[in-house]
Amino acid sequence: MRPQAFPSDQHSLEATACRDATRAPQTGLILHLHALYAALATLVLPASAQLPSAPQPSQLGAHALAAPGFERTVLATMPPYAAWAALPDGTRLVHDGTRLLRTNGTWLAEVANFGAFVFPSFVVSDGRTAWVGESSGGSVRAVDLERGTQSLLASIPYNYDALLLDGRHLLVSAAPCGFNCGTQLIQLDTRTGAQLVRANLPGPSGPLFLDRDGNLWYGRNSPSYPAPPASASLLRFDATLLDSSVPFGFAQAVVVHGQLDSVSDLAVDLEGGVVLLSQSRLGEESEIVCLDLEGGWLGRVARGTPWFSGLALVDLEGPGAFRPFSRAGSRLVVVESEFVHGGPDRLVAYAPKRPTTTVVGAGSTGTVTWQLEDGPPRGGWILMTAPRQAWSGAESNWVQGGAPFLSAVAPQGWTRFAKGALDAQGHGQWSWNSNGPNHVLQAILLGADGRSLGTSSASFD
Repeated sequence: MRPQAFPSDQHSLEATACRDATRAPQTGLILHLHALYAALATLVLPASAQLPSAPQPSQLGAHALAAPGFERTVLATMPPYAAWAALPDGTRLVHDGTRLLRTNGTWLAEVANFGAFVFPSFVVSDGRTAWVGESSGGSVRAVDLERGTQSLLASIPYNYDALLLDGRHLLVSAAPCGFNCGTQLIQLDTRTGAQLVRANLPGPSGPLFLDRDGNLWYGRNSPSYPAPPASASLLRFDATLLDSSVPFGFAQAVVVHGQLDSVSDLAVDLEGGVVLLSQSRLGEESEIVCLDLEGGWLGRVARGTPWFSGLALVDLEGPGAFRPFSRAGSRLVVVESEFVHGGPDRLVAYAPKRPTTTVVGAGSTGTVTWQLEDGPPRGGWILMTAPRQAWSGAESNWVQGGAPFLSAVAPQGWTRFAKGALDAQGHGQWSWNSNGPNHVLQAILLGADGRSLGTSSASFD
């Protein structure tokens, strides 16, 4: 559970570009008891969700690493403890504790000034209005993005996270009663400020995510300190519960995964069939992990010393899936905060990194060598061939063996030609005697456990 006293996760529902709310860091003082409580609940030892071989922070140094099959790009430096939200036009809103700023990475404009410093909880926006929460005093303010005018919408003590529920209402995760007394999910009318408690849940306030089918995902963290390993849960509430006026609670939840170490933030990609969540731990290695929609382990996206928050899936042009070694159909934007090691907060993008292939000797007869780079370490490959004329150049995304099959030729249009292993760096090759440039070549990628992971780029003999 990411603390209120440390970078808070905030969600902003973005119309099309961003899969759902973003959440970014925020810091509080010991006087913020709920914030401290949330922070303490996340100080856990590495447990079952970590791979056994994961190095400790002393080995990593103060930085984050992308897992094999992904690449990391630093987008911008962020103010300490800031909350942020992406907007449909590609700009982003940043609440630095005193101001709401708008930027595209090149220019910076002040939208509103709040005066004295507070610890931001969330920024949510529909592109016209931004709703800004903070945990110092519990205010939720509405800001007109065109005029820069602001008004106090409501007071919700220890508000933690929020999302845009529909065109008129926010859903806010908060603990108005203070320390060690559970969480409320509060429906907040953005026109009148009226509040309606929709759910009472155990434990410190957790992150929220509303998927495109209207289902609510929630990270439930342990109320104990130190939190026992595997004591956090990923919950899903059916859309019908939100449509109803009847309050709901933990008894109505589907436990998607019940043995996580923590859930400090999350994002869901229904089309790609993945749940991305951050298990952030102060003083220990943190990680972003990838699960399938039923809670099955798919792997790690990133690991390192920062506190990971502000997870937001942003769609990219063209087909693809947020899976390791795939073409990037979306990228995950994250805030990395170095509370223990120090250093600036950063806005970082993680995207799938597709293995590339080349053919040495292409275009001639005789010996040619197909080479693959940046594949799954110690995994494998299955090389396929098809007639050159079958390759249209416009790839589509199928599913084969439970993994994305991205290609311009349907799976049944390929002939399997050879197979082999990849070395520890994910490199492999195959040589044969070619009778001329007649074929397009593409590989099915296999993990070290033999599971299909996707397809490589295409090359020609």
